[in-house]
Amino acid sequence: MAPVPSKRSAWFRRLGVVGATFTCLCCATLPHQTANTTVELSGGYARAVHNSFGCGGNVVATQIDNQEIGGLSVVHEREGGLTIGGAVGGMREIVKEVRQYDANPTGRIDWMGSGGAFAGFHGRWIAWELGAAYTPVALVPYAAVRGGDLSRFWGELRAGSLQPLMDPRLFTFGAGFRSDLFSVRPWVGFIGRPMHVYQWHNGERFEDNTLGTVNNTWDPAGGLEAAFSVSEEADVFFHVIGAEAPSGQIGLRIRLGGENGL
Repeated sequence: MAPVPSKRSAWFRRLGVVGATFTCLCCATLPHQTANTTVELSGGYARAVHNSFGCGGNVVATQIDNQEIGGLSVVHEREGGLTIGGAVGGMREIVKEVRQYDANPTGRIDWMGSGGAFAGFHGRWIAWELGAAYTPVALVPYAAVRGGDLSRFWGELRAGSLQPLMDPRLFTFGAGFRSDLFSVRPWVGFIGRPMHVYQWHNGERFEDNTLGTVNNTWDPAGGLEAAFSVSEEADVFFHVIGAEAPSGQIGLRIRLGGENGL
């Protein structure tokens, strides 16, 4: 009598089938493109808010900061779809207002930096990216999956960000549309802004780098990215976020070879 396969071996076979199917799908959707490198320079302004909550869930302190942020990213795509990239960012943060009874650090200036990297695959109908970004607040994981006609219309599921100072998305769902002259990418989800917070306990002040949120959890938000072609090699792009802690940025995208744009 032939041995009965175990549940574990059956599970591994199913996993192998899924992996093989996904690999075939990626190979079947390879883009017809030459290798290219894209460089993005951007700058923006954000409002950051952090509420501290008491044991009863009531707000006991609020800090509001103004943030001036800049960033640089580089993405390289190979002919076979393999994609790698990295990003760095810097932020100048000014305490605008602190609402509580103790000493007030209004006007204090703090600085923060970040850096991230990812690897992934960009095909014709599917794309994925995995990576992480470092900030003084935490190591932020990053993952994104896009599906559809990636040259025209697609949907995207995303967690984290490679530039958490500039782009504070934590978990979002979005869509994208691209034409020869412009592209738009609306999204909805949750955000949290890295910020330097001053807090008090038993009359003593302490400082902490933390994820600034208005709520006791992640803040709901919506955003829109838009890019406009100014030449065959360059696009101007904008990104605005609507939330209780809103932000806006503008940037320049330069392509160093290849045909992909926007």
